[in-house]
Amino acid sequence: MDSKILKRFWSKVNKHGSKVPYMDSCCWVWTAYTDAKGHGRIAISKEAVYAHRASWVIHNGDIPSSMHVLHKCDNTSCVNPKHLFVGTHQANMKDRDSKGRGVFVLGYGRVLTDIQVKVCKARHPLVTHSQLAECFGVSRPTISRAIARTA
Repeated sequence: MDSKILKRFWSKVNKHGSKVPYMDSCCWVWTAYTDAKGHGRIAISKEAVYAHRASWVIHNGDIPSSMHVLHKCDNTSCVNPKHLFVGTHQANMKDRDSKGRGVFVLGYGRVLTDIQVKVCKARHPLVTHSQLAECFGVSRPTISRAIARTA
C-alpha cells in the first residue's frame, strides 16, 4: 500500500481504545468518518473503503474474493488486526447468531449490538460514558441510553 495512504490511515487510528473483556488486546478505534453502523471509511484511489478491510490488507495482504472481514470484538469501528478475521457472509451471520447479537437501535442512526450493550453495562463503573462512546464510535447519550436499557 502506498506510503501516503498508510500515513493517512495511521493518523486516523487510536490504538488506546477500551479493552473488550473477552479479547486479549484493546480495540484500535477508527477516529475519522464512520457510517451509520459505525464502520470506518477511508478513501483509497477515489474509492471509499471500509477501514477494517484496509487494516486487514495492511497487515495480512489481499482479501480473498467474495470474503468479508469480520470483527471478533463486535466493535465495528475497530481496526486492530488481532480482532479481525476473514469469513463468508454466512459465517458472519452464524457468528452473530451464536453470540445472540441482535441489533439495538438507539437513535441518531447509530446502533449497538446486544453484546456491546452488555460490555457497556459491565465497564461503566470503571470507564466513563465518554470513553465508552469513543470505543464504540457512538455518542455519549447513546451510551447512557444503552446502560439505562432494562431489556
